[in-house]
Amino acid sequence: MKHTPGPWNVNFLKFSEVRAENGLVIAICKPVDSLVTLQANAQLMAASPILLDIARRLAGIAEGLRNGNSSAEEYACRIADEALEIVAKLKGGVR
Repeated sequence: MKHTPGPWNVNFLKFSEVRAENGLVIAICKPVDSLVTLQANAQLMAASPILLDIARRLAGIAEGLRNGNSSAEEYACRIADEALEIVAKLKGGVR
């Protein structure tokens, strides 16, 4: 199964829309309890392609570590830093 390639972005004129780079609407979030929650849900969905990429790379590192690849540990630290940056952005701050 293949998804629409990223990056995905939140349409800030309509906080509920997540759009692909080509402008097509990927998802429309429905209000749960507040505008803040709606925005947070849309931002999390927009980050999905990046988060999937990080998960795939971490899975590759785990495989490398199992096979005794010593450079996998250094690579893991770089990916962990990227993951921390994404989490900070999703929480509305900077790392």
